[in-house]
Amino acid sequence: MTTKLEINAGRKWSDSLILLTRQAINDCFIAPDGVLHMKNLNGLYGKISLANLITQQYVVEAKNVDSKYEFCTVDELLDAGWAID
Repeated sequence: MTTKLEINAGRKWSDSLILLTRQAINDCFIAPDGVLHMKNLNGLYGKISLANLITQQYVVEAKNVDSKYEFCTVDELLDAGWAID
């Protein structure tokens, strides 16, 4: 299931974490388990696969729930409250 997140009005990650997130996505940085681990301001955790990073498909698969969040750009992903974990 693909779900849209509510925008986290007025809340955002630190500028340094936003920059690190951009760099990790652009560099296709992954953990030893083969994914880029993500967290959201709303308390969710997710991951982006290496295949999606390489093809610039910004799809965050939520952990512990059956949901995927798709974004057209890194800016949309960040605006939705996602950052690297």
